[in-house]
Amino acid sequence: PKTIRKAREQLLFQLNERATLLNLSVSVVFDASAEDSRYSSHYGVIGVVYTPKGISADDLIIQELRDCSSPHHYT
Repeated sequence: PKTIRKAREQLLFQLNERATLLNLSVSVVFDASAEDSRYSSHYGVIGVVYTPKGISADDLIIQELRDCSSPHHYT
């Protein structure tokens, strides 16, 4: 069986290939890392964010869009 880590790596690999090919700016947000604070990294051209414990990826994305000056530029 796939682990969450392996599934995430496979997703990031596929997204990175397509983002590179299409010259896209892509960020991925995953639910809770083992950290108490938000953690960010990169996988190739993909920005990767892990939410802090107790905050869902959905909640973080909504908050980021609320704080953004041009939320209509994001999908």
